[in-house]
Amino acid sequence: MKGVIYKELLDPRKTITAERYSNKLLKVNEKLQDLRPYSGHNARKIILLHDNAYLHIASFTKNTIQKICWEVLPYPAYSTD
Repeated sequence: MKGVIYKELLDPRKTITAERYSNKLLKVNEKLQDLRPYSGHNARKIILLHDNAYLHIASFTKNTIQKICWEVLPYPAYSTD
């Protein structure tokens, strides 16, 4: 799969919230399901990498990610080593 699969710009007068971010994840999941239909156990496993921003670690977002069965790759803490 190549290229952009989902693109949507946020209205400049709005801010991103955990709920909006979760809705975007659900839309991306829909697009992925259209492009990669389910064909067996763990055939569509998605691994998500995002930083530790509040939106990404909020319980609303975590529940959404769990609901759509994605795995979150641990993001390392910022460190100088």
